[in-house]
Amino acid sequence: MQHGETRQLGSCDNDGSLPRVAGAPGAGARDTRISERTPATRGPLGVYYYDHLAAVLGSAPQPPPALDQRSDVLAYEALNLIDGKRTVGDIRDLLSGRYAPVPLAEVTEWLDLLARAGVVRFRAR
Repeated sequence: MQHGETRQLGSCDNDGSLPRVAGAPGAGARDTRISERTPATRGPLGVYYYDHLAAVLGSAPQPPPALDQRSDVLAYEALNLIDGKRTVGDIRDLLSGRYAPVPLAEVTEWLDLLARAGVVRFRAR
């Protein structure tokens, strides 16, 4: 898109991706790792008094990851968005578009923690 051109709301760039907004969190560097759920862990990570991360890692991470501190909904939805096709940057973009601007570093920290717990694994794009 050239300077001065207008874009219809909801339109995509030539590659099918949504346009990046200059100055938005993550508008620069991208995390292109693709995350996928491991078959060993299914369902939510916390049910009633069970905390899967604490059970696997030995204790709950202290302090809690920034994304989880910001909103447990964001952490929950980040896990739901892992489909083996989306990159970490794509997940951050979706969270930012649906809920509120989220720094890429917070999403990366959360997904790295999930990888250490064996909930997800990464592969190159």
